[in-house]
Amino acid sequence: CRKSRVNNGWLYGTPDLVVAKRFGRRIHVGEYKSRLYNGHIKDRELYQVTLYMGLAINSNPRNRVTGSLRYRDKLVSVPFKKKLYEDLLSLRGEALNAKQHGVAPNPKPLRARQCRPITMTVNCWYLDSLALLSVQCGKY
Repeated sequence: CRKSRVNNGWLYGTPDLVVAKRFGRRIHVGEYKSRLYNGHIKDRELYQVTLYMGLAINSNPRNRVTGSLRYRDKLVSVPFKKKLYEDLLSLRGEALNAKQHGVAPNPKPLRARQCRPITMTVNCWYLDSLALLSVQCGKY
């Protein structure tokens, strides 16, 4: 079994898990994390899965794309947020500049640059039961 790569021509990624259901037009992108789930998704984890989902959507626009983070003790469903994906893609120039010069041109994190908070509801599958958990995920 080989890992599937997602890309948009200049941004490439290899999620830990890609499951495609051809006839149901579904793609699921998953990432494994070695830490225990503490009730919060870290920004970088959310950004990583969001980028993978967005790239999968760009490659397969007619498919329904879902995402999840698998922690050592829980499986957390991550909804796709188009605005977050677009904001992440807009950082390309900054990332290239930072790589070239060794310092971020704007040290303010993406979360702090946003203007309105949004509550994100995620599905949490516990090893022994199913529960719906509402968490604050910064501005997304």
